[in-house]
Amino acid sequence: MNLSRPLALTSALLLAGAFAPALVPAIPAGLSADERIFARHALRNTSNLLDNPAQRLLTLRLRVVSVIPEGVPSDCGELPFVSHQRYRGTVQALTVFGIPYQTFSATCEGV
Repeated sequence: MNLSRPLALTSALLLAGAFAPALVPAIPAGLSADERIFARHALRNTSNLLDNPAQRLLTLRLRVVSVIPEGVPSDCGELPFVSHQRYRGTVQALTVFGIPYQTFSATCEGV
């Protein structure tokens, strides 16, 4: 039996799994400009929260799932990520093949 073919198929499958999360957009396309600012704020705060080396190894991509306005107009976030309204958002950490690993709730105060 030739071992090179199964090894090549396994390698191709693992490479596809590793690159699949890269195809998922980090910020949804249908957000307004102010919501996109909050989404960048949420992604930055979430990436700072992943301090465990195992978490960083498993997390291949962070993506914003939802951004919901809280209805209170005020500044949200730190410069340069300041939106003009308060929001609440959901951020997912994706692993191989884009499988969700962990879900975070982000607000203006943090994650």
